[in-house]
Amino acid sequence: MTKRHSTLIFFQGIFILMFLFTACVKEGQIGLNILPQSDAVVFKYDTISVNAYTFKADSSYTTSASSCLLGSINDPNFGKAQASFLIKLNNSATTFVPKNIIDIDSVVFQIPFTYTYKVKDTVTNETVAVPKLDSSYYGTINQNFTFRMYELSKKLESDTVYYSNMSLGGWYNSATEIAHETKVFNGNEGYLKLMLNDNFKNKFKTADSTDFATVDKFTEFFKGFYVKVDEQNSMGGAIFSLNSSSSDAHVTVYYRANNKTKATIDTIAAVFSFGATAPKVNIASHNYSATSFNSYLNKTTWQDSVTYLQALDGLNTRVLINNSELLSLQNKVIYDARLLVRLHDTLDVPIKPFELNSMPILLQYSDDGLAKLAIAEYNLTSGYLGAYRNKDLYTFTITKYIQDLVDGKEVNNGFSIQDHSPQTSARRSILRSGNNSKPMQIIIKYSDLQTK
Repeated sequence: MTKRHSTLIFFQGIFILMFLFTACVKEGQIGLNILPQSDAVVFKYDTISVNAYTFKADSSYTTSASSCLLGSINDPNFGKAQASFLIKLNNSATTFVPKNIIDIDSVVFQIPFTYTYKVKDTVTNETVAVPKLDSSYYGTINQNFTFRMYELSKKLESDTVYYSNMSLGGWYNSATEIAHETKVFNGNEGYLKLMLNDNFKNKFKTADSTDFATVDKFTEFFKGFYVKVDEQNSMGGAIFSLNSSSSDAHVTVYYRANNKTKATIDTIAAVFSFGATAPKVNIASHNYSATSFNSYLNKTTWQDSVTYLQALDGLNTRVLINNSELLSLQNKVIYDARLLVRLHDTLDVPIKPFELNSMPILLQYSDDGLAKLAIAEYNLTSGYLGAYRNKDLYTFTITKYIQDLVDGKEVNNGFSIQDHSPQTSARRSILRSGNNSKPMQIIIKYSDLQTK
């Protein structure tokens, strides 16, 4: 470690973010006005170098995900990412009476995109929220996206835990599609709409009325949908965010039926909703075989100049502190410790931006090798879980964690930098690591432990 004593020294220009280091301190000492000179506390400043590596993220529990993620993206730096989902359909169409059906004209699957913008209704003068694709995708559009839908063979249970890497074997029959459409988006669309084919229409046309009598009966009759997008082989593609909890998320069956009261044939629209209570599971998969980091993924034998972060249960950055660094801090009192992490900004970026949509978090590795406990400390000035963003620099407050490592209260298993909400988007970042001109590092403010 390189010592900096008594006075405040700027480390690579970043101490402007670390205002706590200088509050009420003159010449690196505190207590000069009320204590004898021999009792004054001398602050010292130091840097701790760290090693950083790219690791695959753990799968996450996705049944309660706020949005359905769907799409395919092919990126030269991050490889291929796929997102698909399973979702249950509710029995909410009270007007649907199969025995009165003459024919089903069409069936439309519709889910609005997650993010909205506000517009004023010219008639009522009320401000309403309107879904829009423009802010509900990550990647590039204006290219072909081929959507496919299948009927589920198994029931989705509300009280069952499902993970994003679950096997889909036995969940659907890939030979029997109920929708297949290729679409090009320009960013102004508000909904994903797909026309369901005759396989679906015939199932509902030939159904028995008892299949709609109760929730359990309906679930046995139709268990739900699996929705996917064909893999993007050319560069580009996108992951879309869909709001399945919206009242506008539903399947509408347009059919003609006998009206015995009026002795007429009526065209009826029966709406089956998804709703906030409908179980849904986001499925994520990744292929890193063509990436530059694939050969050292999940390894700590070699440190690159960059590491990678990717939501959608993709990639995390694992950070390790050498024990020798901690030993040099024995018998020290840590007043402040900050992890400094810079976004990498010099690579060719065909799909922008390299920036996470939510604050990254730090999770400490436990003895079993899993990242579990958050270690960054929350405060009003630093923001969510200690992360403060200034342009390309993230600063994490980790004072207690470093002190506990020094005192032997925590085991030095390292920690993970990862996305706070890995199931909300497919955003990704490239970080400068320990082997970089602007390395990842920890800056500390400390004093010697006073002994008498």
